[in-house]
Amino acid sequence: MIRYVHLNPIRAGICKSLKELDKYPWTGHASIMGKKKNSFQDVATVLRRFGPDNSCAIHEYRSFLQDGLDKNHNEDELVRMVRDSNVDSEAGRSATCWVIGDRDFVQKAINSSDQARLRISRFEKEGCDLDTISERVAKKLKIDKHYIKHRCRGGAASTARKLFVHTAINVYRAPSRIVADYCGVGIAAVSVMSRQGRQIADTTNFLI
Repeated sequence: MIRYVHLNPIRAGICKSLKELDKYPWTGHASIMGKKKNSFQDVATVLRRFGPDNSCAIHEYRSFLQDGLDKNHNEDELVRMVRDSNVDSEAGRSATCWVIGDRDFVQKAINSSDQARLRISRFEKEGCDLDTISERVAKKLKIDKHYIKHRCRGGAASTARKLFVHTAINVYRAPSRIVADYCGVGIAAVSVMSRQGRQIADTTNFLI
């Protein structure tokens, strides 16, 4: 994973060599090499994988990257796995498009993904959609469902919107983009609403 992430600028043709990559500011590689500092980056955890002290670890880390370049990078196992997994697949709908890890972790993630897709399938078979979720949330909270689709500040309507977003995304696994469009907000906003809605649901034991 470390090599896959940090060699991406070279694979993309943005940097032509490791020497250029050492100075490239838009990945964590320069920080790992000690060329710059990012307060948010945990360099020590990466370096511990390569050696007992920084000097030795940096040398081994860079050699590890160079080894990946010396091979045909298209044959890098992680790159091959990701590319093969994405052939003829819609990004995000299949776990194998985005899961990387050991066999047990991948299987657990795929099982979880299969269960989520099953919930979507079952929900759709019941003839439900976002309007149905909206009606159920509004009915339970005893408000007009009109308020769920329109922006509002504070009060029961705001709470209802957050609970609707949480229910649609976290309970029924509706795609965030579709929920965002339904509510007339962006993906970032709906992500915040989903998180807030989950907190409200956990506090009030809200469930439909």
